[in-house]
Amino acid sequence: MNKNYAHALARLISNLGHPIVLACASLLFVNFQEFSLKKAVQLSGLTLIIAVFPLITYVYYQIQKGNFKDFDVSDQKKRNGLYPILIALQLILLLVLYLMDFSWTIRLGLLSCLFLLVLSYILNFYIKVSLHSSFSVFVSVLLYTLEPKYAFSLFLFALMIAHSRVYLGRHSLIEVVLGTIIGLISGYIFHLWI
Repeated sequence: MNKNYAHALARLISNLGHPIVLACASLLFVNFQEFSLKKAVQLSGLTLIIAVFPLITYVYYQIQKGNFKDFDVSDQKKRNGLYPILIALQLILLLVLYLMDFSWTIRLGLLSCLFLLVLSYILNFYIKVSLHSSFSVFVSVLLYTLEPKYAFSLFLFALMIAHSRVYLGRHSLIEVVLGTIIGLISGYIFHLWI
């Protein structure tokens, strides 16, 4: 395979598997598969307004200031500043959905994701965990629980994402494997309690 083509394909896979992109895609897919149109629109809108848009705005602002190089926030030390923001947004969203009495399934999914973020944050002091890998595997396990017919395809995509991260030099193999393990554990927490 042509090296330029392989690099472009790896970048495309990595971009499509970015945690923000994957979160939005999986959020919309699951919401509109599992809930009424009204509830799906409400939940998707709340998630985008409370968590996604503020996160994108924060990262973009940090890129403009020169603190982050790109949306991957690949610098391990700079990720330590991102994790508290991710965790805080997740907690706020969880609280709002709790107060609005959204289902246990939704709250459990958010709690499982919160576990993923907190564990990744703690480990980030020692090693840069691949959030691309952890989140794509996490979403695969969630889909296995909720919509099994799509889970295998997404798990194959998660493997492609992991490979792309190593190929592009964004992560070492151990960082990707660790991310995969965290994603499996976090997803299993959801699967176990659902």
